[in-house]
Amino acid sequence: HSPLNAECALTISVIAALLTAGPLDRTLHDASRTAWVAIPVVFFAALIGYIPVLTMPLITDDYIHMRQISTGEAPKPLDCLTHSCGGPQFFRPLGFATYWAEWELWNRAAMPRHAFDLMLHGLASVLFLLLARKLGARPPFDWLAGLLFAWNGIRPEAVAWTAARFDMLVMVFSFIAAVAVLRGGRLGLITSLLATTAACLSKESAYVLPVMLALLLGRGALTRAGRLLIGSNFAVAA
Repeated sequence: HSPLNAECALTISVIAALLTAGPLDRTLHDASRTAWVAIPVVFFAALIGYIPVLTMPLITDDYIHMRQISTGEAPKPLDCLTHSCGGPQFFRPLGFATYWAEWELWNRAAMPRHAFDLMLHGLASVLFLLLARKLGARPPFDWLAGLLFAWNGIRPEAVAWTAARFDMLVMVFSFIAAVAVLRGGRLGLITSLLATTAACLSKESAYVLPVMLALLLGRGALTRAGRLLIGSNFAVAA
């Protein structure tokens, strides 16, 4: 059901290739103005590519979530920490909190919901660009990675379907955690822990995130700092 399965398979393949290619340069290459121009370019490319979703109506599960909130059937956001929300096997309190906030702000309006999802996609595209750089991609390949991610049309429902926001949130927080782990240091540790926590509160699939982080670090996961980073993230997911 997840619209990210094909992308995940491709990502794992690329990561495996990078890890077997030798030592990684985990610095942001060329901190010049040219390098940083890629960030707004990729962000706005993502927005432009999917801007038609702003005119789309809500569909299927979107109305189910709104009905559950409007009738009081859905638990409050904090209650989702101890009660199932949206399904018998769901643990997505952060995702449902965004639904509650939108109901209070926009009622049944579709456009603001799509605008929020579009912003999440733009942010995810930029984070993917930064992750590619951390993994050693140099211009123009980092630009290409960001643009390919931004314009990926395999499963556009992850952007266009409000009920798929759980996947968008997990993706954004997972990328933040990945970039933070590769950055290292105290800031990287704190940021990765917060991002992993947020990802796990967004969708159940995020529980495997620490495994991905360990793969990203490669041999670095065996060092003292690496063990602290990965161990702490495993503890959060557990």
